[in-house]
Amino acid sequence: MQELLCSFFGNKIKNEELELSDGLKEEFEIAVKQNVLVIPIGCTGYMSKELWEMVINNFEDYYPDDKEIKEILQSLGSCTDNDDELVGKIIKIINLLQNIN
Repeated sequence: MQELLCSFFGNKIKNEELELSDGLKEEFEIAVKQNVLVIPIGCTGYMSKELWEMVINNFEDYYPDDKEIKEILQSLGSCTDNDDELVGKIIKIINLLQNIN
């Protein structure tokens, strides 16, 4: 089974200022180097949004050519007030990714 990494938010407080988490970006880069499938949850904002944008703009570098996976991943960049809907999308993409190997 393929390993997966989901990233949420990605912010920290430094010197009483909110800033992007370089640690989350480092985790993401390590995961990619180890061929872990990454699932940045862009709608949570901060570093996860930046990573989501990078993955969406370079989809073929991270995933096999699969229209359904791409559509769900794209939807993870849109904000929703429905937590169950978001969780459902995350579970769906995890299930799809686990079945690609």
